[in-house]
Amino acid sequence: MDKKRLILTGGLLVIAVILFAAAAIGLWQYLTPKQPPLIPQSPAQQQDPATVVRSEQITGMFDYDEIPGETTRKKGLIVSLTANGYPLAYDKENNIYYCSVSHKDVGSMVGISFGAVGKDETEVYSLAFEDDVMDRYSYFKLTNDKSYKVRVYTDAEYDETTLVITSMPFLSITTEKASLSKTETNCTIALQDGDWREHGTAEYTTSHATIRVRGASSAGFPKRPYRLNLKKDDYVTQNKMSLLGLRNDDDWILDAMYNDPTRMHNRISAEIWNEMTAGHYPESDTPAMSGCYVEVIINGAYQGFYDLIEPVDSKQLNLSDEGTLIKTLSWDGTYFDKYKGTPESDLWMGFEMKMPEGGIGFEDWALFYDLLEATADYKKDTDHFVAVASKHFDAENLTDYWIFLNAFYLRDNRGKNLYWSTVNGNDPNAVFYITPWDCDVAYGYRYGGNNPINAQRIPYSEDHIKHFVLLERYLELDIHNSREMLCKKWDTLTGPGGLLSIQNVLKRYEDYFDYLLDSGAWARETKRWNQSMNPDPYEEFVYLEDWLIGRYEEYMPEVVDAWREPKE
Repeated sequence: MDKKRLILTGGLLVIAVILFAAAAIGLWQYLTPKQPPLIPQSPAQQQDPATVVRSEQITGMFDYDEIPGETTRKKGLIVSLTANGYPLAYDKENNIYYCSVSHKDVGSMVGISFGAVGKDETEVYSLAFEDDVMDRYSYFKLTNDKSYKVRVYTDAEYDETTLVITSMPFLSITTEKASLSKTETNCTIALQDGDWREHGTAEYTTSHATIRVRGASSAGFPKRPYRLNLKKDDYVTQNKMSLLGLRNDDDWILDAMYNDPTRMHNRISAEIWNEMTAGHYPESDTPAMSGCYVEVIINGAYQGFYDLIEPVDSKQLNLSDEGTLIKTLSWDGTYFDKYKGTPESDLWMGFEMKMPEGGIGFEDWALFYDLLEATADYKKDTDHFVAVASKHFDAENLTDYWIFLNAFYLRDNRGKNLYWSTVNGNDPNAVFYITPWDCDVAYGYRYGGNNPINAQRIPYSEDHIKHFVLLERYLELDIHNSREMLCKKWDTLTGPGGLLSIQNVLKRYEDYFDYLLDSGAWARETKRWNQSMNPDPYEEFVYLEDWLIGRYEEYMPEVVDAWREPKE
């Protein structure tokens, strides 16, 4: 064989080997399962790989039932479980870890890198899931409120725990003092948000903070509401952050909603008020408290789910330094039916002046004092009341509020539980606006505390809204042609397709019912606070539907029709 033919033959053999190898590799890749991509992370989000160990069961080496084998159980072995490098919320009392996922991913296959951190930093800790995890990959078909038994082990020891998947965010709070009161206590927070992409924030957020119990009567309930102020690590400097897609701020409220057996009254009321009044405020389109549900663990103890909300303040109402903000605290004079003395500090007749701050005197109250005096004495000097009300109240705001109170029977907001504000308290022509808050006593419920649910329910025909005499006197004298405005608004808002129509209100409740039930939050809240939650959400929904139908179709038409009559 000559040299040229030898070279040619050798080249053909090399090519054949290469082609065979490529075909074999292609066939192997085709037959071998591909690992799906994990959720993308930035380097700052990734934990030290030494503390994020892929489960042996997931890599196909061991099954859950084969663990521990020769090992022995050691309780307390687990320091934390992690997902994509972040420590998960942990209910120490029940030995349950919670992983928050996006509601959009529920029902889909999603890659999550789970890991375990143990007490011995030199050890490698592995995980084994009992079921429903695809072999070889941490690839889950996400199911809301799904529990997984998990074993964490080394060559010599193991421990067991439970992992729960939920579409609700989880907030873990660790405080310096175990007992919380109305005095601020230093703490740290860690927030998991499965919907972080949708919210435009972070998957995992931590901060130093201070926490205190807030509220008046609500502070005495077993499930207490809290005020959070985010801080830098010196616990003094404000740390403004956006949580769950809400405003960028350091000041937050955790509303316990204990007085509401549905845990939805205030959340839905605030949403409706914001939509109902969009464009009606001079500086703000969302004056009421925007918020988002979040499950809370404090010092390792599960506390149920809360409404994380933005407080009503100068930022929410976009008030300038010249603005005035007044909070109503009690029933003393907040009906606008009486007054006494002259205000000389930030507290007077059930009102608290929140803005301006410090050194409050009569000059700060003067305009608001005149409004209260003119309303309370309107029969003595009707012309003065008409002049004052025409100048300093907003027609849309007062009629909106009358409809809002009456449609949902917000009996705890008829003077109390609201804010009065104006963008410039020094302006002699300043106009004051109402903004509600804490709308938990609504939709046929009275203030109940620890009473059984049925004892809190009242007929749809009961009414105490007239106690808020400002609204009644405003309509009685037909200021700003308010009667016609009210009737037209009522017909539009409650008519077919209207914002306050029975169908739209029930749809909001139905959506939240589904969310709370599917995520498991309703069941966990009921178990934790069974004395104040209705264990049967479907009965609650039927009651709400019946109450709204009675309110809208039998009671309110007569009330509204009374204002359709021409003024005498």
